[in-house]
Amino acid sequence: TCSKVSPYVTVSLGVSSVIPTLNLSTRTLLIDADQALYQAKEQGRDGVIAHRINYVC
Repeated sequence: TCSKVSPYVTVSLGVSSVIPTLNLSTRTLLIDADQALYQAKEQGRDGVIAHRINYVC
């Protein structure tokens, strides 16, 4: 059935990237991506925020 609200679906995305050789946990990467998602939503939704983790040993 067709939506009676809107014919469009929008998304907000939070993306995080890291150099694979760095010794970071998956949890750290997911937490950072989650923070990026909430930033995208705060900026009005229907947007993308990308983070790059710069981890210095």
